Amino acid sequence: MSEVNRRPQHKPCIACGKPGIPEFFSWYKYTTMQGNASVRRESRCKECARERRRDKYVKDPAKDQAWSNDWKTRNKERTLIKQAEYKKTLHGKSVCNASNAKRKAALLQRLPTWTDLGAIEAFYDKAATAGLTVDHIIPLQGKRVSGLHVPHNLQLLSKAENSSKKNVFAVL
Repeated sequence: MSEVNRRPQHKPCIACGKPGIPEFFSWYKYTTMQGNASVRRESRCKECARERRRDKYVKDPAKDQAWSNDWKTRNKERTLIKQAEYKKTLHGKSVCNASNAKRKAALLQRLPTWTDLGAIEAFYDKAATAGLTVDHIIPLQGKRVSGLHVPHNLQLLSKAENSSKKNVFAVL
């Protein structure tokens, strides 16, 4: 087949014109007229599609909520199954309890016998009254280095700053 007759494999986004790189677009399943299952690429990139859905909701949130409630009443058995599956996934309670237990175990492993527990408790109280979070300067579970759970390794940060820092210790 000649190059001229070939159709481009990936078209640009119809909203913003972003190049048609497959990672920028979502794919969805559909059924053909003959009843076969197939896959089709979204015509809008992921960002434009998200923006379009958000704009649709902002225009009439009551209509969107009514549609959602109607769907839930018509598909009660599907929502119950999803809830049962959810509890088995990473976001379910059993797994969350396991990750909390892992964190508590890491704290205990990195808590030396000589540390001042009263100072640590006072630090956490100070954070609670100020509406801040306690952050370990040297992370307890870092990839290259692990710190101790001691007062001089603690600092107060806002929730946004603490989550943006992640589990990283920068060496200058």
